[in-house]
Amino acid sequence: MDYLKLRGSIASLGNDAVGGWDWMSKYNLTTGAVFGSQSYGVVPGTLANPDLTWEKSVSYNIGFDSRLFNHLDFSFEWFYRHTYDILAERNASVATSFGASLPMENYAKIDAKGFEFEIGYNGAYKDFEYWVKGNFGYAKSWWVAKDEAVNLPAYKSEIGQSLDRIWGYDCLGILRSQEEVDRVNEENIRKYGKELLIKGTKLVPGMLLYRDVRGVNGDEPDGQITEEDMIVIVEHQDPPITYGFTLGGKWKGFTLDIFFQGLAGHKRVIDDRKPGVKDWTGTFAYWNDHWTEENPNASMPFTLTKTNSEKSTFWVRNSSFLRCKNISLSYDIPAHIVKALRMEKIKVFVNGTNLFLLQDQLKIADPEVHKDHLSSYPIMRNVSFGLNITL
Repeated sequence: MDYLKLRGSIASLGNDAVGGWDWMSKYNLTTGAVFGSQSYGVVPGTLANPDLTWEKSVSYNIGFDSRLFNHLDFSFEWFYRHTYDILAERNASVATSFGASLPMENYAKIDAKGFEFEIGYNGAYKDFEYWVKGNFGYAKSWWVAKDEAVNLPAYKSEIGQSLDRIWGYDCLGILRSQEEVDRVNEENIRKYGKELLIKGTKLVPGMLLYRDVRGVNGDEPDGQITEEDMIVIVEHQDPPITYGFTLGGKWKGFTLDIFFQGLAGHKRVIDDRKPGVKDWTGTFAYWNDHWTEENPNASMPFTLTKTNSEKSTFWVRNSSFLRCKNISLSYDIPAHIVKALRMEKIKVFVNGTNLFLLQDQLKIADPEVHKDHLSSYPIMRNVSFGLNITL
C-alpha cells in the first residue's frame, strides 16, 4: 500500500429558509354585509406559533482514500444524516372541526444514509498510457416522525417508509372480451353476492382489472374496487443508485476520454395514461396499439374508460439507464511543427455529449427527465469541434 488516508466528519447545520412571520398573529381581509355597498372587515388568520425555530440536521461521514501498487486507487465513504425540527402543519392529527388555520410547527424528522466508493487504475505499456475509473453510490431516506391521523390504518402509515413512494392499484391485466367480463362478475357474485365495480363503474371489455386487496371496513377483500385497495406500486421514484465509469488513454499525442453515467433502482408511473393531443405534442405512439373489438390482444387498454387512467402497476416502468455522457478526442500537434509556427502549443479536439444510451429500460421517453412528463423536452445530443492555440 502506497497511500492510506482515514477521514471522518460530524456537522450540524441549520436551515432558516422555511418561510416567515408565522410567529405572529395574522388577520385576513374579508367581505361583510351589504348596506347599500359592500362592507369589509378582518377575520383571524393562521394561529401564531412563538416557538418556531429553524430546521436542523446532524451529519456523520467516515471514509478512506488509498492507493495500492502505485496504480490502483480506491476510496470509500459512508454517511448518515438526521434532519429534525422540520416545519410542517398538523392537519392530519387535528380534527377538521377545529375552527382556525394551523401554524407551522417544528416536529417532523427524516433520516438518510448511504455509501459511495470509487476505484481507478492507471497504467502504461511502452508509449501507451491508459486509465479506468468507476464509481457507485447508494442512498435512501425515510420518515422518522410526521403528522398522521390517530386512527390511520397501519398500512397507510409513512413512518419508516421512503419519502418518494407512489400509491396505486395492482393491475391484473386487460379485460379482453365480454366473456372474460362475465367470468369475473360470476366469480365475484359467487364470493360476495354482487358484481365487481371499479370505483362505482361496471366492468366492460377493454378495461383494466384491479386486484381487490381490502374492504372499506377491514383488511379483507369486499368484492369492490375502491381507494382502500391502493397499494405501494413504486418504492422509489428518485434513483437510490448512481454509478458511472471512465475509460481513457493517451498515445503519440492522441488523448481519448469516454465517460458513462447511470441511475438505477427507481421507477416511474407514465403520466400520459390516456391519449390526447396537446398544444405541444401529438398522441404518443404506444397508443396506436389500444384495445378495440377488432384488436382484443392490444398492449394498451380501451382509451375512453376513465378507470384505465388510474395509477396502477400497469403503467409502472423501470427508469434505470446508462448513458454515454461524454466522449472527448484530442490531438496535440507535434512540437517541431508548433515551434516552426512560433507557437507554444496547438491542440485539435472533437467533443460529444449525451451521445447515446447504452441501457434504456423506459424506452418511450428520455429516462433522464423521469421526474417530468413524457412530453418534456429530451436531453440534447451535442457534438463540437475546436482548436486550442497557445502562443
